[in-house]
Amino acid sequence: MTTTYAQSSPIGSQEQTQTLADIARQLELISQRLALRADEEERTDLTEVSAVLGEVANNLERVQAQEEQQRRLRSEVLEVLAQRRGSALSLELETATLSLPDELAPVLKQLANEGLVEIKQIQGGEMVSLTREGWNEVRN
Repeated sequence: MTTTYAQSSPIGSQEQTQTLADIARQLELISQRLALRADEEERTDLTEVSAVLGEVANNLERVQAQEEQQRRLRSEVLEVLAQRRGSALSLELETATLSLPDELAPVLKQLANEGLVEIKQIQGGEMVSLTREGWNEVRN
């Protein structure tokens, strides 16, 4: 049985993700209980369904943890930039937020897409600067 489902969801849908994970866990338990009462063929099918539902719940919980980390990093990046008068090297942001480059990169990209930061390639790395909108966000 092959299953395909989303590996990530938009930031801000934490409650929905948790609800879906809870539903998947409940369906997993229901299918396990039904398997106990089923004949051998149905038991095999229900056991497979239960395993898939468990996998779905695990992935939803993983997505939820990633979203929480991105929210935390987003807040920390804006705070660090404000403390450093609006600009910092990406390496400085990694150090200040205790994050790896591959953890920070999607957050910086999202902030740039939102118009809150500007990222410029300079000798020695990337310079990340708050935009006017970014300063407004920090002040609020």
